[in-house]
Amino acid sequence: MNSKQLMNHQFDLPTSTVEAKVGGSGDQFSSSLRVELETKRIILRPAQHSDLPQIYGLISDPANAYRWRYLGDLPPIEVFSNTVNENIIVQFAICSKKQPSRVHGILVCYNGDFRNGHAYIGILMGSNWHGIGLGMEAIGLFIRYLFHTWPFRKLYFETTENNFGQFSSGMGRLFEIEGRLKRHVYVDGQYCDLLLCAITRELFETVIEPKINRLIRKAKERRN
Repeated sequence: MNSKQLMNHQFDLPTSTVEAKVGGSGDQFSSSLRVELETKRIILRPAQHSDLPQIYGLISDPANAYRWRYLGDLPPIEVFSNTVNENIIVQFAICSKKQPSRVHGILVCYNGDFRNGHAYIGILMGSNWHGIGLGMEAIGLFIRYLFHTWPFRKLYFETTENNFGQFSSGMGRLFEIEGRLKRHVYVDGQYCDLLLCAITRELFETVIEPKINRLIRKAKERRN
C-alpha cells in the first residue's frame, strides 16, 4: 500500500461534538450534555483516514513502540491499516489548539462490555510531548467524554511494570490496581508483569472530573 492509498483508506469514526446522555445513578441517563473536548492547550478530535500515516508514525517511534498494544512487534503498515478499527468503540487524535491537523497522540476506547459496564482505554503520546502534562489533560478529557457518553462503571487500562512509573503517582487516588499477571509479556529483552488498572466512576466523579472541569472553564474564559 503506497502513501496515496493509505491516505484514502477508510477510517470511519464518530464525530467529535456529541450529545451525550448523562444523569444520576443507575443505568438510565436522563439529561443531555454537550461534551467538551478541548482545554486551553489541546483539542481532541475524531481520528480520520488522513491521520493514519501520522498515527502509524507515532506507534513506530522507538520511544513509543513498546507502549502500545503491539509491544514493539508492529505489523506492516498494510496490516495495520486493515486492523486499526478492530474492537474499537471510539478513537481520538490529540492535537494542539494551534495545529489541529497535526497528530501528537492517540486515544482509544476498545473491548467494551456494555452488559457489565466496563471498557478498556489506551493513550499514546508523541515523544516530543512526553513529560509536559498534556497527556494528563488529554486522558482527563477522554475519560470525561466516555463516562458522560456511556454508562460505564469502570474504565480499564493495562500497563507493563516497567512502564508503570509514569502512572504511579495516581495509584489509589485516580485509579486502582485490580490485577497483576506476573512475567506475562516480553518487552525489551525481558519478561515483565502486566498490571490491570481501573478508573471507577466514583473516582472520576469525585476526583478527576472537578479537575477537568476547571481546565475546560479556563479554556472557555480564554475564548470569551
